[in-house]
Amino acid sequence: MRLEAPIMVKPPEPSPSTAVLELSNLDHMLNFYCSVILFYSSEPHTQLHATRHGNNKVIPFNDTHYIHPRVHTTDVGLVVKCALQELLAHYPAAAGRLHLNTSQNRLEVECNDHGVQFVSGHANILLSDLGDVTLAHPNIDLLFPTIVSHEEERPPIVALQVTMFNCGGFALALTNNHAYLDGHSAAIFLHNLASIARGDGISISPDTISRRERMKPQSPPIPTFHHPLIMKKKDDATYVDMTLLPTERYGTVTRISFCANALKRLRSDVLIGHTYFKDCSRYQALIALLWKARARSLLQTQEIPNCIELPIRIPVNIRGRMMPTLTHGYVGNGILCTIVSASLQELCELPLYLIVLKIQRALFAFTPEFVQSMLDHLECGEVPLEFCPDPSFFGMSSLVNLPFYDTNFGWGSPIYCGLPSRQMNNRLYILDGGGQAHQGWNAMVVLESNMERQIFFETLADYVTFST
Repeated sequence: MRLEAPIMVKPPEPSPSTAVLELSNLDHMLNFYCSVILFYSSEPHTQLHATRHGNNKVIPFNDTHYIHPRVHTTDVGLVVKCALQELLAHYPAAAGRLHLNTSQNRLEVECNDHGVQFVSGHANILLSDLGDVTLAHPNIDLLFPTIVSHEEERPPIVALQVTMFNCGGFALALTNNHAYLDGHSAAIFLHNLASIARGDGISISPDTISRRERMKPQSPPIPTFHHPLIMKKKDDATYVDMTLLPTERYGTVTRISFCANALKRLRSDVLIGHTYFKDCSRYQALIALLWKARARSLLQTQEIPNCIELPIRIPVNIRGRMMPTLTHGYVGNGILCTIVSASLQELCELPLYLIVLKIQRALFAFTPEFVQSMLDHLECGEVPLEFCPDPSFFGMSSLVNLPFYDTNFGWGSPIYCGLPSRQMNNRLYILDGGGQAHQGWNAMVVLESNMERQIFFETLADYVTFST
């Protein structure tokens, strides 16, 4: 693959020299980079799992795989770059840099117009030569931008990379600091970028109010609930410490597909025969099933006592759980994490509906009063400048029901929205299936051995549609 030199795309008009975006306490806790990639095919009915070479064989990139001139009569990279410049008139902080306000010991964004990093690339292969793009693997990681910064300059907050393929398809990858955009905000950012590229202008007005003001604690802050937001290990012998498991933690990413009917059946199976257990969502049922599968695979492949706990961290969208509620175009983090804990023995022996009940109790606690108490709790303590998750947790992230598939640059909707494999370790991701399977979901998890994978799949066997 051949990449052009990165450039910094800047807003069309300079920002005021004193312009600063204040970050919320929630933003502070998510000071790390995350990525997402959208694949666009020149064929309207591309099969995601098909490959010209059979058996999902992947054609590796190397220095000879490049193409000049570009296949498209329209220069996709140029269109996206011009749209990005126009977009930055509405998102000026995206072209800024994170800055530590030492007088307040708080992170903020200086709107200094240093620019959003943009890279255009060309691969002398077909999109289908990548193999199954729904499965994260190192070749796809090459399609994500590498953050570039010089010693005297802080790294950009946002970076984009457009990669063209011989078939006329292309990939658009976004890497951003989570302190600036969460998954919902990133999807709206790309949605507006595509709308401008089509010539339709901004479609969802971004709400760029001071996040510090929007997520304001009470004065004085008065927490009224207990908030173990960053739960510390009470005793090393009490929790599964993922860092103490085999050192080769970067195993193969396993992708498990659940079609819409399988998810519906899973939900029905959880509910059946329990008159006092009224309802649950497909999302809650799937988290419970995957949590149980992970516990079984650990307990039976590692020398771990069954009393050891395996907490799971679940993101909660609080956009509708605040007073007043956050707008659809709010630019910033509108998620909090709840931690649900259970022992390996509990997870292996309890029926799914009782595990779902544990998850529901944690999720239903997020009332407007609870969220306000959380903001007050963060204000009372020292807000971390960088989030360091406890290694004993099984982290979970979700991109389902986010509007990434509405991101149409004028050449059709993306066939798939994926993630880099380097982002997967010790985490569970749930994503929309994409394409004709958009109503189904994909789960991504890293498993280190064939035995671990076999035991993991035994728990899921009745509901799995496709796996690799």
